[in-house]
Amino acid sequence: MDTTIATHRIGTRDEWLAAREALLVREKAHTRLGDELARERRALPWVRVEEDYRFDVRSPGRLFAVTASGGELLLELPGVYPNGIAFDADGRLYWTESMAHRLMRLEDGRPATFCQLSDGHVPDGMAFAADGRLFVCTTVSKGVTVVSAEGEVLDEIHLGEDATNCAFAGSTLYVTATHVAEIEASQRTGTLWSVETDATGLSLIPGAL
Repeated sequence: MDTTIATHRIGTRDEWLAAREALLVREKAHTRLGDELARERRALPWVRVEEDYRFDVRSPGRLFAVTASGGELLLELPGVYPNGIAFDADGRLYWTESMAHRLMRLEDGRPATFCQLSDGHVPDGMAFAADGRLFVCTTVSKGVTVVSAEGEVLDEIHLGEDATNCAFAGSTLYVTATHVAEIEASQRTGTLWSVETDATGLSLIPGAL
């Protein structure tokens, strides 16, 4: 039997507050030390790379299904790289191919173009509404592109930042974004948006990744 609760020291509210304030001083010092270490890490000297490590042939993009019992390769896509994925109400798999500026759908076990976007749209994460519309985060265009159930562009939600992923909570669409499209770990530019829509999010499908 776990006796942790029974043996833990009991104090008054004032005692807890005094101990918490003392610990807070150490926590703030720890945070400042972490910030200083991160600054020094970013200031480390760079090393010139003399050798060309680029590969002549890029590995193909792949889509996997993962369950508690293991994983299965669904598709191997030479030359393109799947990004965000989503399922519609019929359980069909969709994914974005960012560099090709398009949304794809799995039809009869084969990839098919669902919506070809313009070069000014780089699709990333996406989420389905219950009515079949697809809300697609698009960098460069700096917002969310709304696509009909038939694959036609309906609308643009302009955020002024590069949207990267989204999810519904009822009719609210939560969107992650960055101030710049090309972001690295040292750039703390991430933002989280809440957008009220005229849609209701489609319930997610549990059980697999």
